[in-house]
Amino acid sequence: MAYDDQITKRLAAIHSRLDQIAKEEAHPNLLGGEASRRVYDTQRDLLIAETEELLDRWERLRDAHQTPEAN
Repeated sequence: MAYDDQITKRLAAIHSRLDQIAKEEAHPNLLGGEASRRVYDTQRDLLIAETEELLDRWERLRDAHQTPEAN
């Protein structure tokens, strides 16, 4: 499924960015200090919200393509 692949690729990109944010935040000499942390917090919150939305779409897509079981 092409749409399924798009979701998977976007989830991988989000995961990569979240890892990058964690590494940057862990740096002892974070440029921008507390302001940078707030920016990272906002980015993280947006990425997590997008992840939840994508997972919901993925579940709906999966449910729409399941064949009904015969009784």
